[in-house]
Amino acid sequence: MLIATKTIIIACVILLLVSAGVITLEVYLSRRESKVPGLVLPGILFLGELFVLPNVAAVAFFGAETLAAGCLNVILRVFLTLLPTIVLMAVYFLCRRGMNRKKQIEKMNIQDL
Repeated sequence: MLIATKTIIIACVILLLVSAGVITLEVYLSRRESKVPGLVLPGILFLGELFVLPNVAAVAFFGAETLAAGCLNVILRVFLTLLPTIVLMAVYFLCRRGMNRKKQIEKMNIQDL
C-alpha cells in the first residue's frame, strides 16, 4: 500500500511538471511576433484528441443505463477530453491580447509625441 501511494504521488508530480512545462512553452510560443507558433501545440493536441473522441463518446454513451445519462456522460467526457486544448487556447488568447494592448499603448505614445 505504501509503495502504491508513493508511485501515485511521483506520477502526479511528474504530470504536474510536464503540464507546467507545456504551459510555459505555450506562453513562450504565443508571445512570438507571428501568430502561428502559438497555435502549434493546441493544434497537435486537438488532432490527437480527434482520434480518441469517438471511442470516449461510444464508451460513455453505450455504458449508461438511460438515454439522458448517456448524453450527459458523453458531454462531460468529451469536455474533459478537450480540456487540455481549451486551456492551451485560453493561454494563447490571453497572451495575444496582452501583446495587442502593449502595441496599442505604444501607438498612442507615438501619436502623443
